[in-house]
Amino acid sequence: MFKTSTAGRNQIKAYEALRLTGYLPTPKDVPTIGWGHTGPEVSLGMVIDEPKAEAFLDQDLAPVEAAINSIVTAPLLQAQFDALVSLIFNVGIPGFKKSHLLICINAGNAAGIEANWLDWNRQGGVVLAGLKARRIKEFTQFRGATLPPAAPK
Repeated sequence: MFKTSTAGRNQIKAYEALRLTGYLPTPKDVPTIGWGHTGPEVSLGMVIDEPKAEAFLDQDLAPVEAAINSIVTAPLLQAQFDALVSLIFNVGIPGFKKSHLLICINAGNAAGIEANWLDWNRQGGVVLAGLKARRIKEFTQFRGATLPPAAPK
């Protein structure tokens, strides 16, 4: 069972700037705090400290890690797992579970992985430059990690 590495956590933190006061990322969004944490306990103006932000991040990563460990059947390296955690942390588990990207990953379809990964760059149907850049970095990390060759039979 994989867990997000320190490098993977730091990657997410680079995308999700630490905010210790509850805010709305966009006018159509929900209240957010910490490293991109949302939930019914978060309100605009709510204040937390950094240890609470870390606890929220742990809480948010656990179901993402569990989902990847249970639904991705293709072999993964740690860097690939971390790239998937970053993607799913941002887009959500339900959408990923129903995605063509998951099918392509499990089938080892490299072209399909690239096309589908990079397509997760919209919010409200609009391509966002920040999401486009994030998806390119995540995919580059996923693609750059290669499994060792299989042992000869």
